[in-house]
Amino acid sequence: IQSGYKRLPNLLVETGMASSMAEARRLIDQGGVAIDGVKVSRDVGEVRIANDKSRVIQVGKRRFLRVRGI
Repeated sequence: IQSGYKRLPNLLVETGMASSMAEARRLIDQGGVAIDGVKVSRDVGEVRIANDKSRVIQVGKRRFLRVRGI
């Protein structure tokens, strides 16, 4: 993933954690998305993806993905 700031729904679709923007927004609204163990809400605008630090994205109970910038 390219380093920098990404909008959360775009990040979920780009990584394959959601099949569409509508599904990504729905998952966020229902409280099913966490970043580094912290649940996120719709008002989280952008997520910072850096080269030196990886982030763990959780969607639902069983889907996890470690993301790191390049």
